[in-house]
Amino acid sequence: FLKSKNEELQDAIKEQIKNDKIGDETALLFWEGDIKYSGKLFELLKSQKFVQEFALLTRPQCVGWVIERAREQGITITSLAASKLVDGYDTDLASLENVVAQLVAYAQGMGHAEITETDITYFLPPTFDDNTFHFVDALEGRNVGVAMKLLQDQWSSGKSPIELIGALLWKWRGLCSVRAYVDENKDARAGDIAKALKMHPFVAEKTLRAVRAMPMRELVARYGELAEIDRASKRGGNATALLEVFTVKNTR
Repeated sequence: FLKSKNEELQDAIKEQIKNDKIGDETALLFWEGDIKYSGKLFELLKSQKFVQEFALLTRPQCVGWVIERAREQGITITSLAASKLVDGYDTDLASLENVVAQLVAYAQGMGHAEITETDITYFLPPTFDDNTFHFVDALEGRNVGVAMKLLQDQWSSGKSPIELIGALLWKWRGLCSVRAYVDENKDARAGDIAKALKMHPFVAEKTLRAVRAMPMRELVARYGELAEIDRASKRGGNATALLEVFTVKNTR
């Protein structure tokens, strides 16, 4: 209703509200991020007695929230461990809720009363996931400079070409799977994808964002190119050069 350009519709709703024809039920409107609403209907809704605004948590607030959620479940988590979790999952409370529950179960199973930085090592999303998503974004945006820098970062971090190709193939399979699921389920959300494809919610959310503007034929074509690079490198080809050619070709 708030986005509708139908002024008659908005006027009709306003009249219903003003004349108390809707009743005492509470209507809840949820949105996140930078979505902005305006107009007389929105102003009228904001003036209703049950209206509340819940601001998104800042990073420090998320760290406190993680500590409190663990405490409520009978486990202490150090500030450093909570901070690193927020670094890994940003302010995504759904993912943080999930990983805190996993950590609590792990700590209880191990007989620990406190979750430390060491404990969370295997519960953080792989750093390369972020680099891969950035790499995909760079390809989609035809940004050869960013894509090449991401490749160079991998070489600098000590990754071998074969290891990098394997990681990219694994990620591209995930992209293709999510794209196929979205094509068959038009209103699919990250939670649906995570459940259906057995993916981590954090990864499902990022993958969904990555594939929205990428048609299946393009994803499959790039996967095929990576598979051919994999085969060529195992036959003695220069994997580093092949990956760089792949990057330049797909960002022209």
